[in-house]
Amino acid sequence: PITTPAARAANVTNELGIDGTTRLLKNVTGLWLLEECRRTWDGEGGPNNVVGLVAAAAKVPGGRSVIDPDDARFAAPGAMPDRIADACAESGQPRPQTQAEVVRVILDSLALAWRATVRIIEAVSGVDAEVIHLVGGGSANPLLRELCASACARPVLSGPTEATVVGNAMVQAIADGEIADLASGRRLVRWTMPPTRTDPATTLDWDRLEARLRGGR
Repeated sequence: PITTPAARAANVTNELGIDGTTRLLKNVTGLWLLEECRRTWDGEGGPNNVVGLVAAAAKVPGGRSVIDPDDARFAAPGAMPDRIADACAESGQPRPQTQAEVVRVILDSLALAWRATVRIIEAVSGVDAEVIHLVGGGSANPLLRELCASACARPVLSGPTEATVVGNAMVQAIADGEIADLASGRRLVRWTMPPTRTDPATTLDWDRLEARLRGGR
């Protein structure tokens, strides 16, 4: 576990895992923003499936507006598209007008937040990340994978999408003796569900976007 003053100042935690493992953890608001937007749009009628929204967002110019996903204003449910648009306008950025534009703001902003978080984890741990592992539902989002790789300037390995279920099943199989140990379980997962690799490409000026969030232009 890392319990240095720097770790406490960065608000990172140590999460205990199987076989005495410890994961250095810093939470970042994720796809909650998109799901809340979809809930609002569902109430308004019309298509709002994730695949269609992400495909439409990919056609929107990136970096027009970004927000801080961890801003307290986004913690509560309800009216998320309007709150995102208001935050953009209040910071002097273009207000997203369409569903695709709102989704693009969310995905650009998540990638930007992950970029900052990777730097924090590296500074606290003293270890440089060679790759980014993206698991869960977000790993099935091709635009998010590309933006994450670009923002973090590292390859992204995506999957499994159902990481929680897979991990739970693996731990139970180890307990029952069906899998020898944690290393064997990890090898099995990599073999049966190989990750998708996304290499970084320059897509947006991430330094400029960070400066914008800090109040610069």
